[in-house]
Amino acid sequence: MPADQYAATRHAAWLGAAAIITNEVGQVLLVRPTYREDGSWVLPGGVVEHGEHPHVTCRREITEELGLDLPLSAVLAVHSFSSGHPDLRPGAYCPGEVRFVFDGGVLTPDQVEAIRLPHEELSECAFLDTRDAVQRLRPVDGQIMLSAYRARLGNTATAHLADGQHILEVPALDRHDVHVRYRPLWDSPLHRSPVPERLPVRQAWAWCFIPDGRVVVVADPGPRGALPMLPGGTVESTDATPEDTLHREAAEEAQLTLTDPVRLGWVLDKTGEVYGGVGPNARLRLAAWVTDIGPAAVDPATGHPFARLLATPAQTLDRPGEDIASRSTFTGHVTCGAIVVDQFGRILHVLHLASGKVLVPGGHTEPTDDSLAAVALRELHEETGLPPGAVTPWPGYETVPLDIDIHDIDARPGKGEPGHQHFDLRFLFRLQTTEVSVALQQEEVGGIEWRPVDRVTSPALRNMLLKLPLPVEPEAANASALIYNDRGEYLLHLRDYFPGQIWEPGMWSLLGGGREPQDATLEHTVRRELAEEAGLDLAGLSPFATEYASHDDGTTVPIAVYAGRWNGDPRELRLTEGVMLAWFAPDDLHRLRIADTTSALVRRHAASLPPMRSGPVPVPAPAPAPAEHRPASPHGTVPHIIGVHLYLERPDGTVLLGLRHPDSAFAPSTWHVLAGHCEQENAIDCLIREAMEEAGLRIERQDVELVHVVHHIGQPRNPPRMALFFRARTWGGEPVLREPDKCTQWKFWDPTALPDDLVPYTRLAITKIRNGEPYSETGWPA
Repeated sequence: MPADQYAATRHAAWLGAAAIITNEVGQVLLVRPTYREDGSWVLPGGVVEHGEHPHVTCRREITEELGLDLPLSAVLAVHSFSSGHPDLRPGAYCPGEVRFVFDGGVLTPDQVEAIRLPHEELSECAFLDTRDAVQRLRPVDGQIMLSAYRARLGNTATAHLADGQHILEVPALDRHDVHVRYRPLWDSPLHRSPVPERLPVRQAWAWCFIPDGRVVVVADPGPRGALPMLPGGTVESTDATPEDTLHREAAEEAQLTLTDPVRLGWVLDKTGEVYGGVGPNARLRLAAWVTDIGPAAVDPATGHPFARLLATPAQTLDRPGEDIASRSTFTGHVTCGAIVVDQFGRILHVLHLASGKVLVPGGHTEPTDDSLAAVALRELHEETGLPPGAVTPWPGYETVPLDIDIHDIDARPGKGEPGHQHFDLRFLFRLQTTEVSVALQQEEVGGIEWRPVDRVTSPALRNMLLKLPLPVEPEAANASALIYNDRGEYLLHLRDYFPGQIWEPGMWSLLGGGREPQDATLEHTVRRELAEEAGLDLAGLSPFATEYASHDDGTTVPIAVYAGRWNGDPRELRLTEGVMLAWFAPDDLHRLRIADTTSALVRRHAASLPPMRSGPVPVPAPAPAPAEHRPASPHGTVPHIIGVHLYLERPDGTVLLGLRHPDSAFAPSTWHVLAGHCEQENAIDCLIREAMEEAGLRIERQDVELVHVVHHIGQPRNPPRMALFFRARTWGGEPVLREPDKCTQWKFWDPTALPDDLVPYTRLAITKIRNGEPYSETGWPA
């Protein structure tokens, strides 16, 4: 075969080179190119030019981009992109790319100070923890960075990937999603002397060595990855000695059998607040040899197995015992929060001005606090004005927190605070009064909000509250039916709108009513009401809960709730009261006019069920209707979902759009205007709330005007939607990322050059608004 023909048969691909460069605390260096429209960041590096080898390219690019001449010590990862991969440069043909990632080493503080960027190409650079760095990279770039970083961390072989996936055996650090977070270099002093007799030992951790000198670390995987730690834990009352604590914890967490441990030293915990204010105590550090490692097992404290890893002592990331109760301990420290539940089942939230986040009240410990629960009550009073006497501990949680949340806190250079973690102990309280007088801590709190359980901002806390068992209730005099089908939907009743005449006029509720003299039990009550209101006779009904309803005069009425399964068509029922019956999924309840307590009840029941099977539910043939009955609602009459949308236009004519998160259920990695669904509120209030929650924009009601309505529908089985587009004539603030799990970027776009990946009905609405047209339709059959 001639040489030119042979050459034509060979695959050609682009070449690229990049480097993992870290600072002295393990944070990885990223740079932000000016030419990337999506605002994503990259590792330092670039494209291999004609005649270059990849390692030459990498050193050249580091010099051009950072002003540094760095040696390269190893190839950490080799990655190949397929032709046309979406994470390659949009709009340009690419036959595929092979990228080499080198080890660029660790920069000294002087080298970090010496970095100089070419600002026509790079707008900024930053050293970031790996969990934060991966959020700024395109998805496939994030996987390349993590695999290369972990190859250096674990001193393992070069990682080989294709389109973001390992092509060989997945290394342990990748398999367990291990990350490294910043830990300051200062620690409380480790005392080498024996623990004084006056100091109780409250904690014991150990370096557990295997024969080759490596150390066992354990990692509890979380939603943002796993952070390694040494085996050990709190000294329990059943432990005769701290050494017994170590043996027990090592067996429970990592299934280790140890030799007798040796004490290395201890760290002084001055207050013991984390243990309920026991006073000064010691935290012991030990070392032991591992004689046996058993099969992985469930840790009794967490309910799932820990990942077990082997690391050299230099790789082991644990740092010994700081004062975890002190806010000046920047590896992490304890904070306390107050979860306050009102008589409607809503949870108190406050807007923290410093972070811009909506959270439950809480804050740092003070030396004068008597206990950790007292910290929560003090912070509740300081932030909201609610005195400790206005709440009472939830039964069963008088002295222990409902939840312990560990979350990252951003650095605050102006106050000399590096990034660190909060260990937030959240205590559960019930509001004892219906008259709440609020006095906000003006310098720290911007407002309060009572949210139903399904809108609690913390996902872990939300799930915990949904599953919380109810306390014992008094005898009920009313009964309701919680009816669900095999799809996991719930049957709701739209009540007549007769204000002052009936309970909850014009709202969606459960079928049911009051007990009458002929009802022997409350089950007889609910069966009679189902028959009278809808002609329903369910084979199986079982008690589920007792709920409270509040009258306008402040009295409460207990309601017994019975649950039953039914797979029929509500349009065929003989409805004698109210407007209509319809099935709704729990995720759609926030779009209805429905009591918070009813919504919370449905969600709590849904959380208690096993996963529902997918597919259509068989609908039995309807029984012949009686000769005389009220006609069912017209066929096809369904509720519409109302969405509000912000049309924000600058004086130069550009329009604000947000890039939705890749994990969004709706339109992932697609541009869209700021939008949200109406909850139990009017549309303008919803717009004002969403603008503040999502982008930190302050909008006043008098500055809002309706400019367009889109009536649209997606799949035939989906509910139809009314999209209301409002223009804000003026506003306060600049768009910021308040909910990065939903939106990854805000940007003003020229309406004549909108992005290709834009939600279709949004593109339609922008066009119609510019043409002055108030209404449009999309998705409906012709």
